[in-house]
Amino acid sequence: MRSFKKYLLPIALFSALALILVGCGGGGGGGTTTTGGGGGTTSSSVQISGLVGSGGAGGASVSKAQTPTENPMANAIVEITAYDKNSNLTGSATTTSLSTGVFNANINLSNNGGYLVVTVKRTGFADYSKRIDFETPSDVNISAILNAVATAIIPVSGNSVTVSSTGKEVVTIAVFKNKKTGKQSIVTGSKVAIMKQNGTPPDLEIEIPTSSLTGVTSLKADLNSFDPNTDASSFPGQYKDDKGNQIVSLGFDYINLTTNSGENLGVATTKAIKQGKLTKAQATGTYITRWIGSTSCSTLLKDYCIGSASDNSLCSGLTVAEKAGFNVPVYTYNPTNGTWIMLGIGTIDKDGDDSIETLGNAGDDDNADGTPDDLATDLNADGKINEEDYKQQCTTNNGEYLRILVSNEDFIRQWWNLDYPLTFELPKEICIEKKFVSGGQPVEGIWVELYDDDYDPQSFNYAWGTTGSDGKVKLKVALTNNADTDRQATLYYWDYINDQEGTETVTLGDSPNCTSKTNTITKQAACQVEGYVKDDTGKAIADQYVAIYSSAPYYYNDTNTNSNGYFKMDARCNTIQDVYVGWDWQPKKRFNPNNNKNDYPTSEQNDNGTLVTLTDVVFENQAPYAYGWIYAESIFAGDSVGVEVWGWDNECDAPLNWTIKSNSTTLKSGTWNDCWGDSYQEISFPNEGTYPVTVSVTDSKGKTGTADIGTVYVSGAGANQSPVIYYADTDNYLPAKNTGITLWGGAYDWDSANLTTKWYADGVAIPNCSDSSNEYWIETACTYTTPNVDGKLIPIKFEVSDGTNTVSWEFEIYVGGVPGEFNIIIQKKGKR
Repeated sequence: MRSFKKYLLPIALFSALALILVGCGGGGGGGTTTTGGGGGTTSSSVQISGLVGSGGAGGASVSKAQTPTENPMANAIVEITAYDKNSNLTGSATTTSLSTGVFNANINLSNNGGYLVVTVKRTGFADYSKRIDFETPSDVNISAILNAVATAIIPVSGNSVTVSSTGKEVVTIAVFKNKKTGKQSIVTGSKVAIMKQNGTPPDLEIEIPTSSLTGVTSLKADLNSFDPNTDASSFPGQYKDDKGNQIVSLGFDYINLTTNSGENLGVATTKAIKQGKLTKAQATGTYITRWIGSTSCSTLLKDYCIGSASDNSLCSGLTVAEKAGFNVPVYTYNPTNGTWIMLGIGTIDKDGDDSIETLGNAGDDDNADGTPDDLATDLNADGKINEEDYKQQCTTNNGEYLRILVSNEDFIRQWWNLDYPLTFELPKEICIEKKFVSGGQPVEGIWVELYDDDYDPQSFNYAWGTTGSDGKVKLKVALTNNADTDRQATLYYWDYINDQEGTETVTLGDSPNCTSKTNTITKQAACQVEGYVKDDTGKAIADQYVAIYSSAPYYYNDTNTNSNGYFKMDARCNTIQDVYVGWDWQPKKRFNPNNNKNDYPTSEQNDNGTLVTLTDVVFENQAPYAYGWIYAESIFAGDSVGVEVWGWDNECDAPLNWTIKSNSTTLKSGTWNDCWGDSYQEISFPNEGTYPVTVSVTDSKGKTGTADIGTVYVSGAGANQSPVIYYADTDNYLPAKNTGITLWGGAYDWDSANLTTKWYADGVAIPNCSDSSNEYWIETACTYTTPNVDGKLIPIKFEVSDGTNTVSWEFEIYVGGVPGEFNIIIQKKGKR
């Protein structure tokens, strides 16, 4: 296993999708903080690496076989935690992805087995999170695709409706999916009822009582709804609950609600209760209505609260009407250990009228036939009403609504899931053991996924894993119906080191008699690169991270120097590759194993065609990494905003001095007497104007890292407030020449109904853009074709105007050229 420098830097905690990423990222695999642990547990250092890419915008489905190399994502935050089998922490790390989507970190894994959780976050996208169980430590390689969320700003005033069944005034938020494009959009208030009356069921609907929104003037919603039959690769964690039961999903959702002050709704509600501003009674009564698609009807198992083995206390909290209906457990995701915790019980609401009706009468008899509206009848005439009747009702109805009562406090966690624990009968496991070899030798770190691709119906849940040092991975799935005889599955594998992937149909065996199959893959020609890493005084640097990278064709590998600063690793023959050291985004050397050292005379000391010996790689002291975010960006004069700043220094040149500035004015400053630190500050702005905010961190040797963390727009009392851009991004920062790419942007404005957008490339307006909006927010998507020229750095600007004020967000793309020349993504905001 690879050794690594044990930086004693605790993991930095991020609110999921609550920050806007600006400024420059780390390098050589992203700036990384790591912590060791284990409480005496014997452990080994391994490498966790992979690629991050983006999926479709607004919830468009992503192919299971899509790899992140197709849409690489920069500046994604990757958090990794590792535990032994007793859930004792053995190591943790935080890193960021490069412009190429690559990330890596070293971490300690227990030699006796355990599990690790990898979570990837990026503004405007639902988190990616996977739990990986292991028996022995080995390197892990992740293929992480993040799916875009639908986003909207919902003012509380003017968006509330009264629910007839309860008489409560609520703010309604619903997600509707365009059947042609797959794109999801958010609708609020009375418009939700109109769309439902017109025969369009929402994928997801949330009713929040206005009585529980004390002091909240608006909500920001980041939502995405997933179908397990088509989006199983996005399922977080594992298909297990916190009691170790296998679970089977009917549907899962990403729900992140934040208030106008930038706080998560669950956090804000909990705080308001503690401060006496809100009672627990006021914080209850929130309902989530979730559409169960017709493809999931076959997965309806047994009524969870009647005749099940669960005996769950949550069932006793149901109303008489709900108990008489068909009940489904609802879970929330625990991102710490990658398991699911039961949150509550949902009840089938067949007609979707926001109430559970058990009696046919003049008041609620929607079908006017005198039969109960939300209870299935004996459809198969077997003398009893059970799950088979509800399956048939669901199929006939092309789906079902599920109505779930929750508390606002439950929104602290963002992932929600409609699941059954397979406790009604011991689930039957089916499995396969896959081995990958090259030249007869095992291949470690290949990412493997297993899924049921016939969808009619889905016979089992999804599984994933990565090959160990023996080249093997065992994947187990649980049948959703023990009587099911379907054993055919689709297996997808991806080896990003050797740029290979494949999909094949396999037959699974009944556990413990797993099917065994070996695949032979072709590794790239065995060339190597070696050299020494030294500091600017000529001293060897031990345990230093070194990586090589090529984008065309794709190749990546890394290692650490030994005690003498020496490194050696496999490289790709006849391929131009760049050498990165530490967390510096600038390449230090360039080489090509082709038996010609004169191609790069300042980098190659010797090149015999199979081994390149580099001239000494000089690695100077690096500036600390600075980061931060602002909790509110559009305020009135005299108000204050919360600002979070964070930084670390990989060489641990403490103490670190941090400063928050706007232009040349210092707003706050302080010192961290360690390798890392973070600080929350309240900053007031007495005068109206535009205030770009930066954070800088300086190490003890005088090196300074600076990041633009946003802009605060301060309006006078009663004056127009500026729009706020909450994201501007592209699906490809490194496109080829004459290639179409997609640009996405979103903004909101609390006091304007006339938002317009424009995109510019190299100062020229981009056509072919489309907007979607309501009174307070706007989203846009553009198709831009890159110029027919290599090696060009193009500034991209997203502009939003409310008719009075115009704000912008800028970043750069690099068209074609030689790999490695594009090293920094610059993202900044401004106003004019």
